[in-house]
Amino acid sequence: MSIPVYVRIQQFIKSKIASGEWAEDMRIPTDAEFSKQFGCSRITVTTALRELVQDGIIYRVQGKGTFVSKQTTARQLYKSSELTQLAVSIDALSIPGEHKCIGCRIEQPSEEVMQKLGLQNNQIVIVIERMKYVDQKPYALEEMFLSHDAFSFVLDNHMENAGLSEIAKICGRIVGPCYATSSAVLCDEKRAELMNIPVGAPILRFGLDLRDDQDMPMAYEVVFTAGSTNEVCAK
Repeated sequence: MSIPVYVRIQQFIKSKIASGEWAEDMRIPTDAEFSKQFGCSRITVTTALRELVQDGIIYRVQGKGTFVSKQTTARQLYKSSELTQLAVSIDALSIPGEHKCIGCRIEQPSEEVMQKLGLQNNQIVIVIERMKYVDQKPYALEEMFLSHDAFSFVLDNHMENAGLSEIAKICGRIVGPCYATSSAVLCDEKRAELMNIPVGAPILRFGLDLRDDQDMPMAYEVVFTAGSTNEVCAK
């Protein structure tokens, strides 16, 4: 299946920004230039750019052009309790550190997970729990949900410690955008022990809707971090 032109335009822009070639507040090519480069209509270009504007990746100034938005770093992301469908790349979510798998199981998904993965009532999911350590200290508790029908080989081949890009490669898929949201919650007993923080302490809960390059659901990840205590308490 060929990739739609508007998706290829978006991927091109994201790659230029991710590589640092297009910096913050830099003016990018015009709609007409993109139309000529990709051999498509101005309407296709407008559609592609409109979605990137909505995702906060670029912004437009009437009469001046289209510019690169300020990009959120991973550390900034995991301290924000006000994310509303922020689009980021999986690379932008990466913070140097170590992972430790603390559990892997099969279960019936919640309504939230079913919706994010596009599952039916009779489908089950693989749940992989990991602790993220930064500077040898617990930084985040991660719970990744995968469709068992699509990713059963993860269990068969004991790939609990594999990254999503590696998992995707095996089934011929390419990791695309991630849509992140966040909310403030109180830490329960299980997570308090794992994260070495008091029960009832305010923490941040992130929902990461991970898609492939066709914008189809691949995985859903819930991440818990201490974030910024002041920000969480303010919620």
